Amino acid sequence: MKNKTLAALLAATGCHLIWGLSFLFSSRALEVASPLVLLGWRFIIAFLCINLLRLSPKIQIRFRKEDLKILILLGLCEPVIYFLGEQYGLLYTNSSFSGVMIALIPVVTIFAAIPILKEKPTPGQVVFSLISIAGVIVLALQNSSSGAIRPVGVLILLVAVVSATAYSIINRKLSQNYTAFERCYFMMMTGCICFPILALCQNFSEPAALIAPFRDQNFCISLLYLSTISSVGAYSMSSYATTHLPLSRTVVFANLTTAISVLAGVIFLHEPFTWLSAICSFAIILGVWGAQRFASAPLAGLGKKKKAA
Repeated sequence: MKNKTLAALLAATGCHLIWGLSFLFSSRALEVASPLVLLGWRFIIAFLCINLLRLSPKIQIRFRKEDLKILILLGLCEPVIYFLGEQYGLLYTNSSFSGVMIALIPVVTIFAAIPILKEKPTPGQVVFSLISIAGVIVLALQNSSSGAIRPVGVLILLVAVVSATAYSIINRKLSQNYTAFERCYFMMMTGCICFPILALCQNFSEPAALIAPFRDQNFCISLLYLSTISSVGAYSMSSYATTHLPLSRTVVFANLTTAISVLAGVIFLHEPFTWLSAICSFAIILGVWGAQRFASAPLAGLGKKKKAA
């Protein structure tokens, strides 16, 4: 039990460290490609990569027909709806407002898990989660950018928040019957189907736009990171953490993504880093630590794992 809990905590930390760096690679890739073209190629390569891993005799994937609807819902919630909501929500608002909205995901997920999964956070977890979220919000406001906030953008970001919350809850429920790899596989397959179709529709009159980004070396490097490490690797770790820890402990790690993305911008893009940035980053890390320190007894899944037929 203790070994699985430690491994789950390390997995949760690792996946959000990876996602924090993904903003740096995404920004470079988006300089030469549209969001849909990037997402299309990202999940095509991710699905090819995860199928290569299936060549190992130790890895088996089995899906039951009766679970197909909820599996499809998992894949649609994330990556499809969430990624679209995040990208286009940013388009119709600004980065500071988007950051604040996305920062609400952990607290919404924690409270949504109470009636649905019967997982109640301790008072200490609630307090430290709010400290971490406050750090994210202040950090987002400090790095605010200009731009009008349109009602359609707010609505799209709300959809992203709801889809991310639903993903966490569905992923947790499916952990009873499916391994972390199986859940990740279905998500990569869903992304591989949906995003390339959307990219083709967007560039139907100009198909060269689908291939042109590969002339840029930075795009190729960024795509490799995003498709293999950030998609297959990080989502597998996220699913593993969700299997062995309650959502009140896993979702708070999401705030690390913001701190890492800011730190990456300072180191690699030479963006400013003030004392307020340091205080907010400390608050985020403190909140994550406190949410783990004051957690109730860890759960090793929602129940006895059933073999997928």
